[in-house]
Amino acid sequence: MKVLTTFYLPLALVASCCLAVGCRVQEGQQYDLIGQDVRLTILHTTDWHSRLLPYDMDVRITDENLGLNPDTGPYGGVARLAYLIKRERGNSGRSIYLDSGDPFQGAPIFNVFNGEVEFRAMSLLGVDAMVIGNHEFDAGADNLIEQAKNWANFPLLAANYHYVTPRDPQAPSLGDYTAPYSIINREGLVIGVIGVANLSSMTSIGFADNSLNIQPMDQIETTQYYINLLHPHVNLLIALSHAGLTEDHEIIEGTVGLDLVMGGHLHIVLDPPRKVHDASGREVILCHSGAFLKYLGRLDVILEGREDDPHDFEVVSHRYEIIPIDSLVPEDPDMLRMIEPYMVELRQQLDLTRVFGFAPRRMERYGLNGGDSPLGNFVADAIRTRRRVETDFAVNNTLGVRSDIVEGPIILDQTFNVFPFPNTITTMTLSGNEVQELLNYNAQRSAWRGCNTQLQVSGISFVNDCSVSPAVARDIRIHGEPIASNHFYTMATNDYIARGGSGFNVLRFNNTQQDTGITVRDAVNDAFLMQPSCLERCQQEGKEPDECPVLRYCTSYMTAYFAGFCQGFDPYSDQERCLDIYAPECLEFSDVSDFEICRTSIDRSCENLYHERDRQACYAAQEANCEQYDRESPRAACAYEQLAEGCLQYTSRSPSDICRDDARLNAEDLCLTIPCVESEADGRIQRILPSNEYVPVEEPENPDYQTGYLMEWIQDVMGDEESGW
Repeated sequence: MKVLTTFYLPLALVASCCLAVGCRVQEGQQYDLIGQDVRLTILHTTDWHSRLLPYDMDVRITDENLGLNPDTGPYGGVARLAYLIKRERGNSGRSIYLDSGDPFQGAPIFNVFNGEVEFRAMSLLGVDAMVIGNHEFDAGADNLIEQAKNWANFPLLAANYHYVTPRDPQAPSLGDYTAPYSIINREGLVIGVIGVANLSSMTSIGFADNSLNIQPMDQIETTQYYINLLHPHVNLLIALSHAGLTEDHEIIEGTVGLDLVMGGHLHIVLDPPRKVHDASGREVILCHSGAFLKYLGRLDVILEGREDDPHDFEVVSHRYEIIPIDSLVPEDPDMLRMIEPYMVELRQQLDLTRVFGFAPRRMERYGLNGGDSPLGNFVADAIRTRRRVETDFAVNNTLGVRSDIVEGPIILDQTFNVFPFPNTITTMTLSGNEVQELLNYNAQRSAWRGCNTQLQVSGISFVNDCSVSPAVARDIRIHGEPIASNHFYTMATNDYIARGGSGFNVLRFNNTQQDTGITVRDAVNDAFLMQPSCLERCQQEGKEPDECPVLRYCTSYMTAYFAGFCQGFDPYSDQERCLDIYAPECLEFSDVSDFEICRTSIDRSCENLYHERDRQACYAAQEANCEQYDRESPRAACAYEQLAEGCLQYTSRSPSDICRDDARLNAEDLCLTIPCVESEADGRIQRILPSNEYVPVEEPENPDYQTGYLMEWIQDVMGDEESGW
């Protein structure tokens, strides 16, 4: 049984509620749990970011070490998660399923349905509680209220949000659909779950009269208040957090009484979980289970009652497992039936397979030297040079670019992954002094993150000097000319930065701002289409198509891409199906004759020709040398012998073979005209490191700890605050 308290309840009322559900401890009585080892399984996800459908990704070493196989894509998908949830619940006794927020934003399905599918999926999964993440507000607080009212059949938690009465008394309040905590009764074990919602990435939440009608409250004090409120009436206390890793540490260290913290927001995996001491010195288990539905976290704990208070259970042992979600996991049919209509409508509204270009090599979003990056430069250039923008320079927050462009075809679905937020380009005018102030703040923000720049730029260059405190920007030049303090410059950026996002308040109050309404995603997609074609790249290098590696590289990738659409085609030819009935033993023989083998093996120079049609003509010209060989294949000879020659009138090429052959021909034609997208890090942002820079590295508790620690270190250095909307 589960009780969701949707209002701020005094202790007496909480006690009466607990009596109603049987969670108040009576003297000498605890549902027969006293003196027993009580087992509990906690299933945990976080940061879905709308990856409800399986997707392709480049598996890096961190994910590979966590069990994600590079050969078992595509990854994720809520139907696979549903199968795992059912399986793991069936394989455990007492269990709960918690989610640490941000199911919204990150894939096109959110842009079309605004979170409806995510909340319907969570309701179908039977989520016991979810804490509100910052991206739940991406389409506005009213949208979150609407989706919660219509589709969220589970508790939405946020203890550290106080809801201000809206100016319109008839308007619904988010407080009507959320609660500070939830009480869960699982076979006599009473669990209190306190929701700690995000504050650090909510750009305007600290300003009075913010549009969310939310007044933030101190996370540590609020958590301790609800610990004190719930502690006498529950056996176990869990903080369900979307605050972030550092904040989770601070909450544990600043409070007394928590048993577990299930966290999210930074997209990391802690494997094994951390043990953090609270203010009294007790160990509290801290779990983070990754993002994008790549993993399901399973935490099994054994609980015992304390000697001084048998109703207050302690975690005496635990085991954590991170379960990869890939193509080896079956899809749950109930979930598939629910999302299928949305998939159909999504494909009708967006052509996610549309190809914008070809990337001969990966375009990284982070610069290897802590300065500008290939993709960051491309994005900033696209913003600055976009028609109707065309400013002196442009800046874009590094973390606003959420993924690399991997080598291969660049399709619309991928650009949604790189730019999941519908940010628009905003222009403004800055004085030279304001440009200096802007870049000084970037230098200071970068210094906190290993002197890795937090801006990517176009039309401007500078040096981040982290050797001084506070860090400053030096040698600032716009189009090669030093900036003048009394000169005015036009700048383009995204509306998130323009509103003061990530602390760029020097821009927030600029009264020259003009929102163009052009999304960054559209500007970059347009820039892809403006790049030279692969053939033009070859011609610039003085190479013919038959001699151009870029064209061959493109053809190989595009053939594989188009061949991916052949999976539903029949792999058996009409001839094979006929022989399977009348002479199945003939299927063991090859349908390639010695003549054909000869023709394709005499002169390998034919393979150097770019076009398939030219290669075939090349081979045909050499047929005379192969006349000595039998044109009849071993399979045909068998068919004649078995009196099944009638089957030979049918084609030996299956629909799948024909589709794959067409994929090659289409790829060859497309690669002659498709934009060939390349970008380099050209040193427009340099840095000066502190002479005594030191990055502390603590010893891992055991070898398995390294994966989680490495990922956490990368996030601490690079940062991963939400940066879009």
